[in-house]
Amino acid sequence: MWKIAIVCLAGVVVGAPALGQEVWGGYGVSFAKPDGADWTLEINQDRITENVWITRRDSGGLFNFAAEPQFGPGSPADTAWAVGTTADLGTLTFEAWRDAVMMCPPCVVDVAMVVHLITDDIYIDIRMTSWTSTDGGGFSYERGQAPPSACNGADVAEPRGVLDFSDVVGFLVLFGGQDPAADLAAPTGVFDISDVVAFLGLFGAGCP
Repeated sequence: MWKIAIVCLAGVVVGAPALGQEVWGGYGVSFAKPDGADWTLEINQDRITENVWITRRDSGGLFNFAAEPQFGPGSPADTAWAVGTTADLGTLTFEAWRDAVMMCPPCVVDVAMVVHLITDDIYIDIRMTSWTSTDGGGFSYERGQAPPSACNGADVAEPRGVLDFSDVVGFLVLFGGQDPAADLAAPTGVFDISDVVAFLGLFGAGCP
């Protein structure tokens, strides 16, 4: 069984992630930066993707710490914003955050907006829930999150959203130890070739 599994897994070719527009609807993620919090710390940045880390200094507007040191006219860098929801993408007009909020961030608290992560090509529902107008730099919002990936069951090494040989090894260890995480077919509580086939299907599909 093990030899068969290893041969089959070694023959899988992992496809490259498909490029294209993504939509993260709803408000499943809450983020808050308290007044006076150190914006250089990861805990005070909403690291949405590798390219976009939203935060704010003790005053001023939102900026993307992954691409710029502070707020500027086009901040947050690599993003565009619109008032509305992802359900209305075809009718929205995107612009810089400062213009989208009409230079009045407190005015859009509880207002539905959409942020476009330009490089990642992701549109996300976002709704500000608080904004400190005086010095302090506090703000909070709710936003959409990435839908569950079809590859989650195969991403057993860490997981980290990347499928590679470490996931193959990780699955074999789980499978050999009859770990429930390797019971991918159904699950049935039985560890057999159907679980290997299920893993191969997920692994071969790659991550979106």
